[in-house]
Amino acid sequence: FLVTFAGALNVTGDGTAYTVPYATEIFDQNADFDTGTFTFTAPVTGRYLLCASVGFYGLLVGHNDQRFVIVTSNRNYDHIDLFAAGANPFTQRSMYIVTLADMDAADTAYVTLTVSGTTKVVDIENGIRTHFSGQLVA
Repeated sequence: FLVTFAGALNVTGDGTAYTVPYATEIFDQNADFDTGTFTFTAPVTGRYLLCASVGFYGLLVGHNDQRFVIVTSNRNYDHIDLFAAGANPFTQRSMYIVTLADMDAADTAYVTLTVSGTTKVVDIENGIRTHFSGQLVA
């Protein structure tokens, strides 16, 4: 599957864990991605290559904790950036995760973004820069 996101404004920044609503399917070969819940469900037990990216902007100097996570039934796969209070040098970022996840049949995977430190002013970019994909590899 490969899905993208249409973008959203003011979704995190205050510690809110925002489930990224990847709802635009580019392809979904086996209809295993639910665009209503933004969740992939493994059709069979195996190892899945999962890739996720997010582009976000509107960061303030006080946004000191940025967490991008693929959440699966078995474990979480994280990309975390921490900055000293008041020392975030970025106004926009991209974060990526590529992992080989062990999943049983009916296990699920979805993606969250959490930015902490000040107020809920962080926006997520639209298009292919913010995408989620996966495939069974073994």
